Amino acid sequence: MNPDGTPRPAALEIQKLMEKLARSIDAPQPDTFFEIDRDKHITGFAGLYAELGDDYAKAVESGKTPGLRTEATGKTSADVPLTAVGNRPYNGHNPLKHLNAEFNWIKINGHPASDDGVIEVERGKPIWVEASVGNTGEARWLAPGSATSGAVYLSVKPPHGDSILAPIAADTPFLAEATVPRFELAKSAEAEMTYAFRVVAKDRAEFGEIVRVTVRAK
Repeated sequence: MNPDGTPRPAALEIQKLMEKLARSIDAPQPDTFFEIDRDKHITGFAGLYAELGDDYAKAVESGKTPGLRTEATGKTSADVPLTAVGNRPYNGHNPLKHLNAEFNWIKINGHPASDDGVIEVERGKPIWVEASVGNTGEARWLAPGSATSGAVYLSVKPPHGDSILAPIAADTPFLAEATVPRFELAKSAEAEMTYAFRVVAKDRAEFGEIVRVTVRAK
């Protein structure tokens, strides 16, 4: 659009083609693939275009239907390469490229919890947790029934001792929501404790955001 709000020639051409553009079409299945890696280029997509643009165009001109994929395409939490951002080896502290998680919500005894928040529970009563987590990495998460190594759990780490692992309910693809059914975190609330919540692919890696919640017995 022009600064005065009137359409530019490109907008008028789009207007002419709107009916055609709005029609649904069957997308052809790729018959040749190019593997892309944004982390190879400091210029991001511009670097990818410079690397692959000519070969992509030649494939189209030769009658092929090219597609794009990464090293994680078709992989799961059990077999995806544990490559960290920047194409560095995963060391347990740096973020992974293809496994990531964001919490939709965490509830403790039915109360929504927030990062660095405090939840008060009745002293002497059990502490129950349930959660919803979004898969924001390309690799599909596998539930424990589908895998042993690499199965995805919610990890809840107390100030001392081992983490408590709670399984996701079902396999979860990219951009889908994993449910962690209600489970008992502690049999009796007795003292103030701060727990760290994170997602883990068992025996492989921890990943995604960390949410810390303080539970206070009253």
